[in-house]
Amino acid sequence: MRKNFMTNKGIPLYVDYKKDLPAKLKSSIDSWYVISNFECEGQQLGFMWHQQSFNAGPAGKMVTAEFLLMNGTENIWINNDITEPESEKNGTDAEKMHVYSSLGVLSGDHNKMALKLEVADGNLDVILTPKKEVLYNGTTGLLNFMGTDSLQFSFPNMSIEGTFTIKGKEHKIKNATAWFDRQWSHKLDAESFAPDASGVVPPSWLWLGMTLNDDNSGAISLWDNYSNDGRYAFATIINKNGTQLNVIPDVTYDEIWTSSKTGRHYPKVVSISIPTEDLNLKLVAMIDEPEFIHEDVQIVGCQSLCSVTGVYKGEPINRHVVLEMIGDICGEE
Repeated sequence: MRKNFMTNKGIPLYVDYKKDLPAKLKSSIDSWYVISNFECEGQQLGFMWHQQSFNAGPAGKMVTAEFLLMNGTENIWINNDITEPESEKNGTDAEKMHVYSSLGVLSGDHNKMALKLEVADGNLDVILTPKKEVLYNGTTGLLNFMGTDSLQFSFPNMSIEGTFTIKGKEHKIKNATAWFDRQWSHKLDAESFAPDASGVVPPSWLWLGMTLNDDNSGAISLWDNYSNDGRYAFATIINKNGTQLNVIPDVTYDEIWTSSKTGRHYPKVVSISIPTEDLNLKLVAMIDEPEFIHEDVQIVGCQSLCSVTGVYKGEPINRHVVLEMIGDICGEE
């Protein structure tokens, strides 16, 4: 029979990691994101870069870009961000991956990327090389995120080489990994983001992306989302053999601190348990009050370099990650 000789393409995916790197001009939100942490000369360093385009109604297309520089050993945390109308200076390309702003440029393809950023207190000039692993959030690349269909895939364990400068000190990056995230959505559910009677916007989330094994294979993308209709904590894990699965984690927050700037609440310690995968993690923030405030787009959150200890499938974990928290993740009931 003819069907016996047809190629099996496996699970249908909603995303294509080769074709979906350029901009999606009709999307409501279009996002590119890179994080990395590494040790240089005995210091724990890290950065986060995120750029997105979004439709702002009558104001047209807007661009937000952020570059965080972190030194966990010396408790240094520097935030640089812009919100500007889309223009020749701030924008994206629909034909190729070319994402640019006054902070810098990401360019390249699924084989190799270059990220160059420059701000007053530092800069970054690195080459990112994806490995074979591609993590598809939800295992197919499609998730319901805060009331909207969100498309997302990641290169979770890219090699990264180059230079990172913070406060005038240049560091060479070698034998390190980076996480690349590509996410976009074509429709936003405004009700999910509407303020309640007291004027508080309820949506908030924690996101963790990290490799799971000492050889930088396997990875987890974990979300703990809070919206008007409740809490949704879930994770996608990619195993050493390339298989992917969705799991439900237990996430708890401890040592809550209150921002002196906004009154928002964040944890210093986050514990994650996934018994079905023999995974237990404890994350401890290395930086004091790493809160950013994007007044132009009304987003408040924190991203911190954290130490991570725990166990995965019987093997100890002892490393560092960059953890993202948006909104009042530990607010009062």
